[in-house]
Parts: sequence; C-alpha cells; structure tokens
Amino acid sequence: MVPVCALGQVWRGGSRQASLSRALRKCVSAPLDEDDAKACGVLLGAAGTADLVDASVVHVAAQQRSSGPVDVMTTDKNDVARLLGAIGVSIGTIEV
Repeated sequence: MVPVCALGQVWRGGSRQASLSRALRKCVSAPLDEDDAKACGVLLGAAGTADLVDASVVHVAAQQRSSGPVDVMTTDKNDVARLLGAIGVSIGTIEV
C-alpha cells in the first residue's frame, strides 16, 4: 500500500521514473480521509517529528499488519523509527 501523499512527494513523471512506475504496479494506493489525517497528526505529535508523509506511511503500514508481514520503504529511517516507536509497533524498514 502506498499513501497517495507519499506518491505525490516522489512522483515527477517522465521516463526517469520507470523503476518507480514498475514498483507502483505492485502496490495499491491508500487514500487518507479526515480520520487518517487526524491520526497522523497525533502520531507526529507523539513522535516529535513533522513530516506528514512519513506519518502516513507508518499509519497505513500499522493498519495493514493484520493482513500479513509489512515493511516500510523510506529515505528517512530515523524519523520512521521514531514514529514506529511512538505507536509501539515493530515493522521492518528498508532504506531506499
């Protein structure tokens, strides 16, 4: 699952994003509603971080744990670790 705001943060279009485009074909977009946005805000406050996209990735990943193993791909492993710690969830992280 890919939160739509995370997609917006990385997508620039064009052929230079062929690898990202291929990876996205294997993913499902996760829209965020008002309740999700509020949960992400609470998570940011608890973790002492500020990046909504990181919080949305962690929030969506935590929700998906009941469906099986989940890993988070990130360029900011430290903030993701703080966010995961704030909600007491252990999820694998892959630095990209």
